[in-house]
Amino acid sequence: DIARNIVAKCGMREAEREIQYCEHHDITPVAADSDTYPRSLRCTNDFPAVLYVMGNVEALNRRSIAFVGTRKASPYGQRMCNMLVRELAEIVPDVSIVSGLAFGIDSEIHRAALVENLVTVGVLANTLPSVSPASHRALAADIISRGGALVSELNSQTKQNGNFYIPRNRIIAGIAAGTVVVETPES
Repeated sequence: DIARNIVAKCGMREAEREIQYCEHHDITPVAADSDTYPRSLRCTNDFPAVLYVMGNVEALNRRSIAFVGTRKASPYGQRMCNMLVRELAEIVPDVSIVSGLAFGIDSEIHRAALVENLVTVGVLANTLPSVSPASHRALAADIISRGGALVSELNSQTKQNGNFYIPRNRIIAGIAAGTVVVETPES
């Protein structure tokens, strides 16, 4: 059946629809065999075949560090985001910051990166051009306008079900040279 569908080009209609969707929403699909696909992500066992990117695709191949943590950031966690990014920017001024654009530490780290004029990449657990949580749309637009990018592995036909956060995390870790956990509960 698979061979017959390939010969009959059954998937072409869906592929063309996806390309039109991407063009309409200014999304760049980046295949795993592309030179612009993150080199470090390609080295992982379960890298996505395609990434969908809004913004600067080249931001995905910069030297980067991921920062993650709780969605319920304390004032201490917020201060640590600012301090860690500020001090990192002094040591490595061309570093890129990668996180998940979620509530808490993720959004705080993106904001801290922008304050320090660093490129930042938000990896989303939803299809583009949507931003979830919706309250982070302005932050997402700021990330893009300042040379960063938003990334998702989910195509336009993906049905949202809330199960994409763990798979999203492997992309965050795979893009970056290392991951810093800023604040998290023991569990």
